[in-house]
Amino acid sequence: MTLDAQPEPDLHCSVQTRQLGEQSAGSATAADHFLLIELPLPWPAKIESHPIVAALPEPPVDEKLRVLAIRGAGDEQRSSHQVISYRHTPGTPFTGFVGGQVSVGSADLADTLKAIVGGNTEHLQPLTDTTDVLLCTHGSRDRCCGQFGTLLFAEMALEERPNTRFWRTSHTGGHRFAPTGITFPDGLTWSFLDAPTLGSILDRSVEPSALVEHFRGCAGVGPRPAQIADAALFERRGWSWLDQPRQMTVRTSVDGNEEAGNHEVLLSAGDERVIVTLSDGEPLPVPVCTEPLEASTKSAPQLVVSGIATHH
Repeated sequence: MTLDAQPEPDLHCSVQTRQLGEQSAGSATAADHFLLIELPLPWPAKIESHPIVAALPEPPVDEKLRVLAIRGAGDEQRSSHQVISYRHTPGTPFTGFVGGQVSVGSADLADTLKAIVGGNTEHLQPLTDTTDVLLCTHGSRDRCCGQFGTLLFAEMALEERPNTRFWRTSHTGGHRFAPTGITFPDGLTWSFLDAPTLGSILDRSVEPSALVEHFRGCAGVGPRPAQIADAALFERRGWSWLDQPRQMTVRTSVDGNEEAGNHEVLLSAGDERVIVTLSDGEPLPVPVCTEPLEASTKSAPQLVVSGIATHH
């Protein structure tokens, strides 16, 4: 390399997305029930095609189920499977997911999962005072998660934190925001993580206003506009905001008045009522991993907060 030669640009999609300045708020995968199944590696590119997952029954009506494979550090030869359920009743204010777990042998796994999906929780042991941290390392699905997520998991797995468990997990969506993670039971979803940032999140030693580029949203509050509205209040109110029973109603503007915003989110938190107005921002290109930005054929619509008002 000559002295005036420039280094090759890093063309990972997550690196390019961060350089573009795209905010990840609103990109969390929303669900009422997260079912985490400890399964041996490697996982197929789409976890839905795994025989165990493909055989699951349909969830109850109106409940959105998300199934993720997980694996802890260490022993890959275990004959039992840890099954963890985090559930929230649809249509009720969100204060966190209710967790339960059970360890079962391979012969009983299918029947146990069928019962849990159907709503039978009698064999689940309640999870209290436990934080589960899921880090996407699904390399067969995405190279950014496979590389950056795996490195972060390896680093965090060495930490000893009371009542905290770190799991590698299958694809959580949003690989252009890698490394990504989800914390339970609060259901908060994170982007562009590193060990110091994740540590400060778990300790709650950093103000949410300093986490704007890392916060994808809460998986338990609903669709994208609701997540963005919730994120705006989280940023302004601090960690205590998560202690409020939050419920969102999204109303889409149809009058074409851009100044009025494209969405209104009526947010109820305890005795407080807030209207958050969202407007269309400039779409940003979605990078193709390992390709220059000019190769992008997709764009990501942006929603920005244009107003927050108390509703009487």
